[in-house]
Amino acid sequence: MPHSNHEKDFHDMVQRERDLIWRLCARFRLSAAWTTEDLFQEAVVALWHAWPTYGGRSSESTWAYSVVAHRILMLLRRTSNRPQPEVATSTETASNDSGDAQLLLELVHQLPHPDGLIVSATLDGYTHREVAQMVGLTPMAVAMRLMRAKRVLKQQFLNEINPSL
Repeated sequence: MPHSNHEKDFHDMVQRERDLIWRLCARFRLSAAWTTEDLFQEAVVALWHAWPTYGGRSSESTWAYSVVAHRILMLLRRTSNRPQPEVATSTETASNDSGDAQLLLELVHQLPHPDGLIVSATLDGYTHREVAQMVGLTPMAVAMRLMRAKRVLKQQFLNEINPSL
């Protein structure tokens, strides 16, 4: 059965944004039962359902990031009452740079919505304007939330790696 243009366009978009979707899914840990592959499939389904709403007002990348991030945040809220896997302790994560990066990502995931999404999207190289489109704020509000989130993250990070501070 031939694909309609709607299906082909969607498939092409997923192929173009595959790495972005995968990175975003790999960054979040919902529970021990979820794998990156599971979350990727959830993300593609969410994108498929939202595909008719994509009107080209933003780039495909910005739109896909927004849809996937919102789906992950919804799943995080649903699983937040369930037991989560243990996060490495500060002494384990502070031993090397990749451990520090993992600790920072864990702290970003603990930020309230939309601050975690704002920090995550900024780390992925999106502009304040693009992030504002994702979360429904103005670029100035994104800049302010980002500045506050950085302060919070810095303090939490320092507390984790050196609790005596």
